[in-house]
Amino acid sequence: MSEAHFRPALYSIIQFAFHYSFWFYYIDFIYFGVCFLPLSVQGAYFVLADDMEQPARLRFALIYGLAELFVVVSALGYSFFLFPIYSNLDDTSKICWRLFLHPVWFELTMMLPQRILAKDQVKTNMVHWRFLVVLHSLSHSVTIGRMLIMNVSSTTNATILIFLTNIQEFVMRVTTFKRDYLITWLFCGKEHANDMYKRKDLVIVHTSIVTAEMIFEIVGIMISMPFAIFFAKQKYLLNFNTHMYPNGSIINNTLLQIIFEFVTDVLCILWEIKYEHLPLMDTWRQLREKRILLFCAYAICTMGILGMIYTSLRVPRAAFCSSENLCSCSYDLGDWDCHGNLL
Repeated sequence: MSEAHFRPALYSIIQFAFHYSFWFYYIDFIYFGVCFLPLSVQGAYFVLADDMEQPARLRFALIYGLAELFVVVSALGYSFFLFPIYSNLDDTSKICWRLFLHPVWFELTMMLPQRILAKDQVKTNMVHWRFLVVLHSLSHSVTIGRMLIMNVSSTTNATILIFLTNIQEFVMRVTTFKRDYLITWLFCGKEHANDMYKRKDLVIVHTSIVTAEMIFEIVGIMISMPFAIFFAKQKYLLNFNTHMYPNGSIINNTLLQIIFEFVTDVLCILWEIKYEHLPLMDTWRQLREKRILLFCAYAICTMGILGMIYTSLRVPRAAFCSSENLCSCSYDLGDWDCHGNLL
């Protein structure tokens, strides 16, 4: 495909087949939400609530489905409406965005509600499967968060952001249990929170979530490098305007992230074993079950990678464009014009 034809293929196919601006009116946004809800309810009913009696089983499935729908809306809203803004910011603003807006958005709208749901509501004989509730929001948060770091143009600024991000990760990790307890206390009462957080199965679920987070962070770093290089070559196609290619800084950025993440994981493990007494080693052995690893791979590939690519496609959307023509949009196309030609 020539440089003059860097248009999202799926968008072109839909335009040709239906003569309708599928993306401009956010039909895909609605489609994802509507289709995802019944599948989430079905999965919760048959897998996560297998140890419940009716009508509690159906009630939980509906609550879980709504929670998953909320995650989809939050992730799509973040990607569709906020990505284009982030890509046009300077480095200082990007650092502030990654350190404050990104973690607050994903913690409050996705991670926190799903962790509470996994710990308090899920009833299944397969205890180690309960952490799978959190994988949806975790896959979005990790893949997007790592790509945001790759989008900082200066190597010095990227190093500062990586260092601060890992400090933040350490603090968030070691306070997860306390934050969840506090929220449960505020919304469900002190007695319910105390009873809930004394349960042995809750410790296993919490440890599973912590372990999955460590795995996903490393995987997120590894997959962000090739995609950052790809995105940098396709600035007209995607909202991720990676400026560091081709001077080798993406590789340096990746190595720095791996080193800092390794140090952070070691410190977190030492803290969680010594002060929180989490059974990390036993939990890891349980999580090595083939079905769990396959589901983790599925989550990072579909909800993580494919979801990130799809939602970062630069197509005419009503919030940023006055018409269905990309030339009417406020996107910064860098070295490209709105017809896909290299300037």
